[in-house]
Formats: sequence, C-alpha cells, structure tokens
Amino acid sequence: MLLIPYQARFITNISCLLIFIQSLHATETPNRYTAFRSMSLKIFILTILLSLCGFTSVAAQSNTSTENYTVGKTSLFLELGGSGWLYSVNIDHKILPFISLRGGLSAVPTGDFSFIGGPILINALPRWNSHRFEIGAGTLLGHFSNNSNEPHFNNTIQPGESDNIAFLALNTGYRYQPLNRNLFFRVAYTPFITSEGWQHWGGIGVGFTLAN
Repeated sequence: MLLIPYQARFITNISCLLIFIQSLHATETPNRYTAFRSMSLKIFILTILLSLCGFTSVAAQSNTSTENYTVGKTSLFLELGGSGWLYSVNIDHKILPFISLRGGLSAVPTGDFSFIGGPILINALPRWNSHRFEIGAGTLLGHFSNNSNEPHFNNTIQPGESDNIAFLALNTGYRYQPLNRNLFFRVAYTPFITSEGWQHWGGIGVGFTLAN
C-alpha cells in the first residue's frame, strides 16, 4: 500500500525520534548529575521536535475531514501503570488539532511506601480513522516516602528516604477510538529517565472524550 505524503513524513519523524531516544540511552558520563542535566536538555529538545511533528501533521491534513480533530476537545482517562507510575487519573486537553496537554493525579498509600503526585506531558496525536498514535514527553512530579527495605524508582529512593521527585517521562503509545464515539482504549510504553538512568515502564488505560 502506497503511503500518502503526510504518512511518509510522519514515519520519517518517528524514525528520527527513535534514533534520538536511543542516543539518550547510550549517553554515559562519570558524573550522574551531569548526565541527568544533559538528559534534561535533550528531553526539552525532544519535546520541541514532538511539537513540530504535530504541526507537520496538521498542515498535511488540512484538506481532510476535521471531524473530531477540533481544538478544545477534552478527554478523561484512567491509566494503570504508565506515566503516573502505578496508576493515574488524567485529563487531556487538545490545544491544537494534533497536540494535547495532559495532567494527572496519582496517590498510592501503602505500608511500605507512599506516593502522591502525577504526570504532566505534551503529546503529538496523529490519527488515521479510528487509530491514533501518541508520542510525548514531560515529567512525573510528586513526593515519595520509602518505608520498605528495598530501593524504589530504579534505586533513586533508598530505604527510609522521603523526598520530592521530578523524573523525565516519555510516552509512546496507541489509542483506539472509533469515529464519532467518545470511549477510547490506549496502551503505551512510558519509560522514566532518572538520575540513575533509564527505567522501562508501560501502561494501559480507558477513557472518554467530553462532548463540546
């Protein structure tokens, strides 16, 4: 099947982003804090690239149907795992036809550890019919108390420690939402980048889009 121009441009953008992300993982430096600052700068650049991907998609599809692509649509969804760590309740608001801002809340009180916070991300959301892809970057903010005998968050929070956290968060996922339907399902690869390196993570979710 031949790719139409905006699909070819999107695949090219994805390839560049994957190479960029791999370069983050390969970066090594003797000082882990210097490495963390370097990664922070690269993630900021990555976010800009994601935004450019979205603008490209918008321009390329200007002659297609704009149904369900309008700016201002808001979605609510529950995610297990994912960018909110164990779970999060999220709101996702489209600021451009293919660009959205996401904010979430997660609270995990247990005997061994407790966490309260949530993710904040910007996502590019290219769509073909009922299929939408998510590519984004942002941060997981919160407060973590570790009362267990083992470290958490990729050895970032040691036993007995209590600290505020701000981890870089990436999001690469797939969302299925039939046209003219509010309910959607999503699955995503959501790694974190901490001062200790790359932590693989993922999530699944279900949500719905509010009617304008």
